[in-house]
Amino acid sequence: MAKQKILNTSGQTYAYELLFRDHAHGIKEFPSHMKATAHVIINTLTNLSLNELIGKEGIGFINIDENVLTSDVLDVLDKDRFVLEILETTDLTEKVIHKIKQYHTRGFTIAIDDFDCSAEMIKKFSPLFKYVDIVKIDVLLAEPENILHVVPKLKQMGLKLLAEKIETKEAYQEYIKIGFDLFQGYFLHKPEVLEIDRYKESTKIVILHLIKIIREDGETSAIESYIKKQPDLAFKLLKFLNNQSKIHGEVESVT
Repeated sequence: MAKQKILNTSGQTYAYELLFRDHAHGIKEFPSHMKATAHVIINTLTNLSLNELIGKEGIGFINIDENVLTSDVLDVLDKDRFVLEILETTDLTEKVIHKIKQYHTRGFTIAIDDFDCSAEMIKKFSPLFKYVDIVKIDVLLAEPENILHVVPKLKQMGLKLLAEKIETKEAYQEYIKIGFDLFQGYFLHKPEVLEIDRYKESTKIVILHLIKIIREDGETSAIESYIKKQPDLAFKLLKFLNNQSKIHGEVESVT
């Protein structure tokens, strides 16, 4: 996987976007968004220390679509440490909008990705603006006149605006003047690729369901059943438990 900094107007790190990667030089083959998100979530919660990955009080942006939203795998995330970033291609059915509303009510920060400020995209996402906190505007894709027209309206709604794909110092300074709050792009920080242990595809969903059971204080028998499905699951579980801020001391055994 990889991480890329998101900066504020003072040039300080506001958060990191956590990105799918399948090898050290980028992406050879992009899977479904569901698999990519599962890959990022699992590695964030089990292979790595969250505090080491994004800082003790850091925030991570996770890309999601309609399949991720309706699968309940997001229930394993800490609402104070993760932003749910809705992909621009997400199919906004009534069921999906209802799930977004639920996560908003539970206290999650919601963002829209790759917003191009077009009339079509404004119409598509207008039902969500009341639940959204951050809009990420693709400054390379959006027409400059549309950006100037839409930014004041979004600001009036109380939304934070993130300019993504900032590739020059001039662009960074320009979008600060326009009124953007946050910034992301190769000029500011290129994604850092992190090498981690690989999982079998069949293992990923099992681990996510296991983490969900643990977070919901599931019965010991249910936890044991999931652990037995994969021989290395106990080891991954220990890493997950020891990455949780709510657990004091180190967990050495799951038996």
